[in-house]
Parts: sequence; C-alpha cells; structure tokens
Amino acid sequence: MNRIPYESYGKIFDALIEAGYSSEEAEQLLCDVIADQRDFDNYGERIRRILQDLKEDLKS
Repeated sequence: MNRIPYESYGKIFDALIEAGYSSEEAEQLLCDVIADQRDFDNYGERIRRILQDLKEDLKS
C-alpha cells in the first residue's frame, strides 16, 4: 500500500469541517482512524507470524 500524501489528510480534515465538525473533533477523528489502522496492521502482522509458525511446525 502506498503512503497517503499529507495533503490527503488535509482534504479529509476540510471535509469534516464542512460537514459540521469542530477542528478539534475533526483532528481527533483523524487521529482515531490512524490509530485504528495501526492496530489493524499490528493484528495482520501477528496473524501472519502465527500462520508462518504453524506452517513451520507442520513441516517438522
């Protein structure tokens, strides 16, 4: 996955402001989404490691 350019975050922030969110709310929503994405990435990496370990155990 390509990294999202910072201007993309600005566009999302502006869209949230236009939708009626305060700047604090918009900023918090963006932070929450970023934190959630990191958590999902961590889960994916953990699952990949578990599957790799299982695969190696089956070979033994």
